[in-house]
Amino acid sequence: MTNKEIAAKINTLRKEANLTQVNFGKEVIHVSQATASKKLNGQIPFSVEEIFECAERFNVSTEYLYGREKEKTLEPV
Repeated sequence: MTNKEIAAKINTLRKEANLTQVNFGKEVIHVSQATASKKLNGQIPFSVEEIFECAERFNVSTEYLYGREKEKTLEPV
């Protein structure tokens, strides 16, 4: 899966959670709005740590974000 495809999934989840780019950058991946925008457009790849932070925040698996699973929502434990 390409950076742009991963970014598109994360961007969709961000919008579903009603987070602005500013809030997403600040609250989820701890970067500026400018950096968040570049990451969400696929210009800069998300780090592994940021992928984990996104998965936790949006209740999806990292495998979903990487395109290895089709199911988006994690099963309750």
